[in-house]
Amino acid sequence: MRNRNRTWSSGIVCFLVCVHAGILYAQQPDAPMFEAYAIELAVADLGEAVEFYEDVVGFGRQDDGTVNGLAFLGLGETRLVLRERIGSQPRKTTALNLNLYVDDLAKTILKWRKLGVTFVTDKPEPFALGMFIRLRDPAGNAIHLLKITANDLPPAKKPRVFNVGVSLEDLPGSEPLFADVFGIPVSTRAYLPTTLALKKVGAFSIVLHKKERPERALASTEGDRPQVVFATEDLSAARTSLQNGGIKTKNGNVFWGLPSLTFHGAEGHAFRVVELAPFAIPSRAATAQTAGIEDFSWIAGSWTRSDDDGILHETWSEPSGGQLMGMFRWSKNGKTWINEFCTISENDGKIAFRLRHFDSEMTGWEGRKAPFYYPLKSVGDRKAVFENPMRNAPRQFIFSRGSDDILQVEVVGYKDGQESSRWEFRYDRAN
Repeated sequence: MRNRNRTWSSGIVCFLVCVHAGILYAQQPDAPMFEAYAIELAVADLGEAVEFYEDVVGFGRQDDGTVNGLAFLGLGETRLVLRERIGSQPRKTTALNLNLYVDDLAKTILKWRKLGVTFVTDKPEPFALGMFIRLRDPAGNAIHLLKITANDLPPAKKPRVFNVGVSLEDLPGSEPLFADVFGIPVSTRAYLPTTLALKKVGAFSIVLHKKERPERALASTEGDRPQVVFATEDLSAARTSLQNGGIKTKNGNVFWGLPSLTFHGAEGHAFRVVELAPFAIPSRAATAQTAGIEDFSWIAGSWTRSDDDGILHETWSEPSGGQLMGMFRWSKNGKTWINEFCTISENDGKIAFRLRHFDSEMTGWEGRKAPFYYPLKSVGDRKAVFENPMRNAPRQFIFSRGSDDILQVEVVGYKDGQESSRWEFRYDRAN
């Protein structure tokens, strides 16, 4: 990672500050209080679970290494939190199930079997929207792999998240929790009495399933329970809303440095609510920013600097096809030390900065893992801040143009929720 001209911060900087470059992110009047954000699963062996979800399912790592027995991954807008629990034995549970869909179910089953996956059922079973097959992750958490034939969905050569299932004894009795407290209305009742589908509010939709068979009581400790994680902009207001609905809450353990609260449903299911700035909530990112990809054309050009540490060169294309493409090269003693390939791209109205690292022989540092990902936090007059709240080193990339012939890139690191380092790269125009 770039590490030139380090200066140390002298003050405490909260990374969820929502004011930057003259832009104030305020709670939108019509924004829901709660939005589905992540699934939190307890696992016995964190390394084994990360390997399964990365190499088999296709999730990408969203953090910068395991912290306090947690790993943070993503697939599309859905986030997956893996929490290492005490004890080593897998605990089978269907309290939650992750529902993934693919275009070619038979091909995916064959591929996953070659990767060592054992399915609960020998062959796919029919359901209202197509076919599905059951499996479990190495820790015993339930997964359904689907082939959807009765829905208009984006193509899925690789697995995509369809929804998250919550298994319950009493579907009608559970509806008020989601509809009245969470503000998630019913999408359709067509599949009752076995299934109650809810509308998508946030990163994924939730479907309530009638529990098929009796299951032992859910684990008594919070860390052993699978949880649906909701995001909110105002944790205090969310707590009040839950308490007004008759729900007892308690302060959750620190969730990647973010404040959170937890509570349980009537049947013992665990839920977490975490406070995030609007730019970090996927479904609000598009409304928290008004920029389009053309607004980043000031970054385009060829930029260079030379000093005792070597020659640094950064080149960015003009916006085209929904993105800017960039290349960074750092040469030392006449040899290439590091290459970075980057994009600033717009997808579904959301802008993000992504990068990968390569050595001089084009061997990727990250291997098969997903690229580093930084959503746009704010953009002003020739200044853009990209931040990933789930990463510490670095947390932010800041691009700015002080004049027509100077581009500055700042790489900001965090530790314990505070800014701990800042690397500054000042480039002169090369062309």
